[in-house]
Amino acid sequence: MKNKNWKKLDIDALLNTSNQVVIGFKSSPILKLRLVKEASANGVNLGSYVRMLIEKRSDMQLLPALKSQIENLKQKISNYETPEAKALLVNYIGKPATYYDNGVKKQIIVKNLEDVFFVVLKSFKIN
Repeated sequence: MKNKNWKKLDIDALLNTSNQVVIGFKSSPILKLRLVKEASANGVNLGSYVRMLIEKRSDMQLLPALKSQIENLKQKISNYETPEAKALLVNYIGKPATYYDNGVKKQIIVKNLEDVFFVVLKSFKIN
């Protein structure tokens, strides 16, 4: 149903102004209170916060893809953060680990899982 109080939108005026324009809408009181709390938590007023949400809506469309990538990366990390790797870290943290680099004996002090994997990978001769 068309509202008789609506004014015709002056598209030319919108395209030819650099000033901000008012966009109004009605919401439930609960939604407004939630938005006010979120705005306050972000240190901005309600109008600025809602404008930011609207301007960033295209970024929000990326969220499902980003969540999928995060889950994929978590799965890949879990392949490396195995109980065996963690046990090696616990046993060797702060201790020297010996490996060979092109036939030269070397040592590193194990500080993290990356060091554990470095030594494990160096233990294989690749030719």
